[in-house]
Amino acid sequence: MQPSPARHEPDDTRRRAERLRQEVLSHPAVERLDETATSTVDTLLPGARIRGVAVGEAGERVAVAVVLRFGASIPQVVQELRSRARAVVGAVPVDVTVADVVVSAEPPAPRLAGGR
Repeated sequence: MQPSPARHEPDDTRRRAERLRQEVLSHPAVERLDETATSTVDTLLPGARIRGVAVGEAGERVAVAVVLRFGASIPQVVQELRSRARAVVGAVPVDVTVADVVVSAEPPAPRLAGGR
């Protein structure tokens, strides 16, 4: 009999989801996460839901759904968000959904060398 794969506790999933959420929201082109009722990108936990990011077991694909500020290069931002996500959750596939683009009172911050 082979041992079953390691399962992670909900607290571990919650921590990774919250870290991913913070990392994505820190990107200057991200206005907010898509947290609408129609969004399917959620992390479901016992008694809680973290909207805008979907995190499962360690090593599994993750997803984020964002609303971007107008003027940002969407392909560039998507690539940068994937890199930021992988810094949190490891080398896994990262799905990025751009749910909307809005005109913000704050323009996207100038990009620094290294994408941050």
